[in-house]
Amino acid sequence: MSCSGRGDGAPSETQRPPGERKRGRVNPFSDVVPDSIGQVGNQVRGIEAIPDYDDQARELRERVQPMLPDPLPAQLAACVTMLDAARQYYDDTEGIYALSTKTMVATRSKDLAACQEQTSPAAASCVAVLMAKHEGEFPWVLDQCSRAFPQ
Repeated sequence: MSCSGRGDGAPSETQRPPGERKRGRVNPFSDVVPDSIGQVGNQVRGIEAIPDYDDQARELRERVQPMLPDPLPAQLAACVTMLDAARQYYDDTEGIYALSTKTMVATRSKDLAACQEQTSPAAASCVAVLMAKHEGEFPWVLDQCSRAFPQ
């Protein structure tokens, strides 16, 4: 049998193991931060714990939408606010002399340009809201907000 799961009669597509599947959202991070979007670096807990990212994005959108500024800021302002919030998060959690904080400073101009090109104002505003609430690491929050509020 090959590592790809094909051959010797194995199915050609990945399948969940038999058993009862939990209804609703499966959040492998619920014991760490209940009702959060999760945090990077958590241990894998098996195939049954693989989250439904599309479902989580819908739930995140519903939860964060009321907290977003109305009207949304312009692209540049949203990106600046997002990066400021991420920097503040690392200042608060790791200190102003931490490598993560220094990295945020060193990469700011590239991050700002990438944000303006790739991130919607709603997604950037979502990141700013969640970083202020300390809901996870910046790359993870950015990914989740970008799924919830695509460009």
